[in-house]
Amino acid sequence: MTEGLALAAAAKATVTENVSNSGGAVDGASCDGVTPVAAPSGNVASMNCGVDGDGVITVTMTASAQNAVVRLSPSIAAANLPVEWRCSSPTDHRFVPSDCRN
Repeated sequence: MTEGLALAAAAKATVTENVSNSGGAVDGASCDGVTPVAAPSGNVASMNCGVDGDGVITVTMTASAQNAVVRLSPSIAAANLPVEWRCSSPTDHRFVPSDCRN
């Protein structure tokens, strides 16, 4: 799981910059510049951003990492405030970090 979250860290930085530059809008443009990972690499099966046009980063792990899935969702309360990230997962909570357990 650490490998997937490390990969997502760069995507989070890009999304945060895009949201900040847009005055706080979290939308389809939030993922501009994020390169998805579509082919398995190590323990990460895929990493996508904004599939639903919402700036959410989804990381899916391989079978060797229990096929765990985590979603990192950006939000901002108002313009000029920092972007906050919420981690959630539909995966068995034994396989995800504690802050991603719903």
